[in-house]
Amino acid sequence: NKMKTNKLSFWSKTVVLSLAVMAVSSNVVYGQSMNYDVHIGMNTTKYMSNDDPRMYGQSAKTGMELGFGARYTMKSGIELSSGVNLTMSSCSFSAFSDYIIGNQITTMYPQVNMRNVAIDIPLTLGYQIKVCDGVQLTPMVGVYGRYGLFSIKDDLLITDNPTIEKWNCYKDYQYGDATLSAARRAEFGLASAVRLTVCNHYELSLTYRRGLTIQLPQYDGKLHSLSLTLGYRF
Repeated sequence: NKMKTNKLSFWSKTVVLSLAVMAVSSNVVYGQSMNYDVHIGMNTTKYMSNDDPRMYGQSAKTGMELGFGARYTMKSGIELSSGVNLTMSSCSFSAFSDYIIGNQITTMYPQVNMRNVAIDIPLTLGYQIKVCDGVQLTPMVGVYGRYGLFSIKDDLLITDNPTIEKWNCYKDYQYGDATLSAARRAEFGLASAVRLTVCNHYELSLTYRRGLTIQLPQYDGKLHSLSLTLGYRF
């Protein structure tokens, strides 16, 4: 519990520091503007593994996210932004057994479903392009940190087990001699996004996140997600 608290404290300090830097910069950079936004939308998430053939049949499911953002834009159009997002993600996959049975590789988990709620903290650099009066298009690239708060138990199907189990993805699951390892809570990755602002206030954003750290250690699974949000800029 102490380790979890320390990790969560680290991400909290990161976003507070990012916002503080932006606030200070707003007082020293000539011709810039400081803005804030709130947003809500949906996401699709799945875990991909390029190194472990035991994981297959990955399927993205729809989740939700909402958040708060802060940004400053310099006179040149360069923008630095950060914030905090609360995300609910859902996905599924299948996995082969770790053992060879009858000279064949068999499926151990026909379907593994995962759902969790996490805090996501992005830090991106963008460039604001004026399309026309009151309309801007802003492409952005950067990084993000993510920390899983809790899991929502979801269905776990196991070969030779007629019962549909419920799995907390942040806890190991033991079935006979087989173990389904827990997902890791902390994650770091790359983010790219594009945002359309209309009437200087209403925003539509599309964001892609690609995890760099392994979230599913048993299968070398890394997160890939795509989100679409609507927001209002103050």
